[in-house]
Amino acid sequence: MQSFKLGISTLIFAGLCTTLSASTKEVSYQNTNDTDLIKLAGKISPKEEPDYAMELHKRAEKMNPKQRKEFYREVIATADKNIANAVMENISKRMDELSAWQSKLELPR
Repeated sequence: MQSFKLGISTLIFAGLCTTLSASTKEVSYQNTNDTDLIKLAGKISPKEEPDYAMELHKRAEKMNPKQRKEFYREVIATADKNIANAVMENISKRMDELSAWQSKLELPR
């Protein structure tokens, strides 16, 4: 009986530790205003995406249909812009790397 109680206590303790470590890694967008939340569209890491999407959904539920449509339109437009900017930055960075690599080669001109 003593080992059973010890086993149950260990399981409860392990569960609490797991819960606490998981909750400290969670990103919360509850205190972010709508404008800043929209600015984050397209910049969120895949790990944070579910929390971000849930917060968007919670806020949209509180809006009337016209506000909701405008809110999501802004989120999508901002995400498109941020993703395009990130792609262009990656292309520019890659082109710079290729230029640097090419300049190291001693090619005849």
